[in-house]
Amino acid sequence: MEVDSIFPQWIVDIATVMTMLGFFLTLWLLYEARHIRNSFLRRARLPQITKELGKASAHLSSHLQKWDSEEREAIKQLFITRALLENLLSKLPEKEHKKCAVFVKKLKRKKWGVIDIKFSEDDVWNLYSELSALTTMLIQLEKDSKWD
Repeated sequence: MEVDSIFPQWIVDIATVMTMLGFFLTLWLLYEARHIRNSFLRRARLPQITKELGKASAHLSSHLQKWDSEEREAIKQLFITRALLENLLSKLPEKEHKKCAVFVKKLKRKKWGVIDIKFSEDDVWNLYSELSALTTMLIQLEKDSKWD
């Protein structure tokens, strides 16, 4: 069954190809727009969150020095750190996202599927060390993002 058209078949074929190219170009532009948006979010929020992480890390360090009397305050700083990193996760590139997600998962301790928030002093020292490394990585990412 052939439909009469005012356009020759070769014009219809070109229009079909151009439509398909336009579709793929639109998908690529959406991907690039998301990348640009995340880059701007990173530039705007990363310095603020890194500064807050530094403060939480300093508080955590001081509470660790007096663990016997300030254990609860130290754990509170860990939860503040977790909240800051969870907020930051969606704004990070894939590599940094994975590292932060692993750290956040460590802060969501589970024992047999039930949340277990008991951290020993050694656990918190280890988490503090990892937090220091993570904060350094984020500071370097902040510096790198100025070149994006």
